[in-house]
Amino acid sequence: MSNQENRTCKGCHVRQSNENFLNDKGVALKKCLHCRDKLKIARLKKSAEQSDAIINYSDITETIYNHLISLNDTNELYEGENVELNLDLDIELSSFLDFISEKDESNKENLEIEVSNHVITLISEGDGYSWVYRNKNQKKDSLHILYYCNCRIELGKWQVKHPILDKQRDTSTYLELHVNTTYEIKRFIQDNLNCPVSEIWRQIRENQIIGHENITVQQTYYWWSIQSRKAYCRDTNSLLSAKCLLEEFNQEIIVNNLNTSAPALGFLTELFYKLIYYNFEAIEIDATYGTNNLAWELYAIMGVIDGTGFPLSYLIISVGKIRNITGILTQWMQALKELNLRNFPFILTDKDFSEINAAQTQRLSSNKIGTYYSYNPKVAHEECSSIDPSWGIFNNSNLVFCPLKLRKTVISIVENHSNRHMLLLKHDGTFITNADEIWKECVKEMIEFCKENELLQLWVYLWRECHIKTTMIVESHWRHIKHDHLYKFLKPRVDHLCFILVKKVISQQLYRIQLLQQGRYSVPWRKEFKKEWKQHEKKTTQLNGKYFTDSTKWICACPAYIQSRFFLCKHLVNSVQKVDAIFFKKVQRNGNYPLISSYEGELVNVFGMEAPQNYKVSNILLIQNSITENEDDYIIESDNEEQQTYETDFAYLCEVLDKAKELLKESYNKPKRHLWLKNVRKNFRLLEKMNNDIKALENRRTMPKTWKNFNKNTMYWE
Repeated sequence: MSNQENRTCKGCHVRQSNENFLNDKGVALKKCLHCRDKLKIARLKKSAEQSDAIINYSDITETIYNHLISLNDTNELYEGENVELNLDLDIELSSFLDFISEKDESNKENLEIEVSNHVITLISEGDGYSWVYRNKNQKKDSLHILYYCNCRIELGKWQVKHPILDKQRDTSTYLELHVNTTYEIKRFIQDNLNCPVSEIWRQIRENQIIGHENITVQQTYYWWSIQSRKAYCRDTNSLLSAKCLLEEFNQEIIVNNLNTSAPALGFLTELFYKLIYYNFEAIEIDATYGTNNLAWELYAIMGVIDGTGFPLSYLIISVGKIRNITGILTQWMQALKELNLRNFPFILTDKDFSEINAAQTQRLSSNKIGTYYSYNPKVAHEECSSIDPSWGIFNNSNLVFCPLKLRKTVISIVENHSNRHMLLLKHDGTFITNADEIWKECVKEMIEFCKENELLQLWVYLWRECHIKTTMIVESHWRHIKHDHLYKFLKPRVDHLCFILVKKVISQQLYRIQLLQQGRYSVPWRKEFKKEWKQHEKKTTQLNGKYFTDSTKWICACPAYIQSRFFLCKHLVNSVQKVDAIFFKKVQRNGNYPLISSYEGELVNVFGMEAPQNYKVSNILLIQNSITENEDDYIIESDNEEQQTYETDFAYLCEVLDKAKELLKESYNKPKRHLWLKNVRKNFRLLEKMNNDIKALENRRTMPKTWKNFNKNTMYWE
């Protein structure tokens, strides 16, 4: 067979015999028979999938309407966003075609136009817009009919009326649909601002309020946004409006730096003076972003009582390169310190050095954070003799932080270390009387594990930066704000944010305290405690003294006891009498023996006790031998260090990009430039993905609730 009888398929790019390209009529096609069969199968599958989504023509209006009211987080009118709304529908028209054919058999030539006019009428009833016929495009097996909105800019350029009535924009057919919203409807919207817009629109139509015949969802949303704005807007400047709003609601402003180069606004909540005289278990500080249109960060200080947190103060602060974040946070904490916020043993922050520096400067609590330094095995060996002074020089690019198969083991070891305490039994029934001994055992166990598996980077991280306590209470508070209140708005104004915090969030917290004082609400940990207790209660056991169980001190040497967050195990639970429901409202966790106890008489309610008139600050527990303190100024790291790291990395990446650009330009003169470019094309896919991810993030219309939809390209972009 000669080469002239062979052809290359455009589908699989395989050279085959000419016979494989012939169709039923003997015409040679571009694709081979195998590729054509695969294409037919794919089209049949796609057609089968689309057939499942076919709707009846009578359901067009309801489908369009339900799709529109399901849209969330839209600002003002939909048309003001200048964004197309695409909705693809497969409509079953056979019954409707039969109806039209029987009605007028003589007009079969305009059957398609009549069907399209009826469909567009149903669409208009669903979305509230008026549509004008534009043109049609007849093809071999399809018909494309185009309609324009009657307010489209292109239609406004026409100077002369079109002879076809359907194309005239100023006829009564369209103008009568554009009606004003009645006073009664505006009043109804104002009285139901807390309801969703779709529900308000439905109630207007069900109650047949005057003007309900022509009211649209878009009009309802517009007037809802106008009436909502009156509740929080006090000035065109959102910052001045926020300040006026807080003063109007009698919120005490403790940081007012709106007219400085680093603007910030901080205020106390009503909870502050209600809880200031209670002994907080801890104070937590954290920040979140993406809560307002100015991209300011929102900070909160929360007091922890009986395992649950309450917001004591909020701070909204502008961020940027030249902003003195530490200075503003120091000013905020200084104001709280002057208001006697001192009754707590320690303060919890994340690894934000601005927060840590400010807390250490004001010395709000007794705990001290260790100074940050690069890992030096010789210095570490001086602190703990179990550390090998020669194991610590490595190249970051050649080592893995922690393999996937070892992560569960590492987590288990860390959990075991976090549960060791001088009050708890060891497996042999003895106690460790020195905290240093516990620390040295944990260090020895972890470094041996890391050396055995060659995990030097993991060891350095655990030695320098691993912390047991977290700020999960305040993180849960951010989740509550974004999920329950901010999800309806995409980055609201600052004054709107303050309104939500005062009227929604704080009001809800005040009501929660009221329920706690009345004994009608239990903090979440009590429910978890009861659940775990009931699980152990169902288990059978024999108290043979193997684990040295002591119910008077509430200690046990079994592995389950050590790993329980409530210090529960089947041996202890079954060693006491069966408890009643009142026990779970009285039970308390203690810092000394017994670790779990209940009080006789009245139910223990830390929120129901009267605050003492002459309160006394409790002795603060000192955390020793586990930190390294900077005695000079308690500042652990300069704020400029992160900026210097950023500038170094930024210069390096710019240099790489510039060099790549030069190579691309230089390749233009190479003889085989197309082959070279084809080979290196895949190197730029990650950059393409980064660009697309950030572009999609900036074009989004909804408020992200969690980190779920973020990746490495977008997580810290805002």
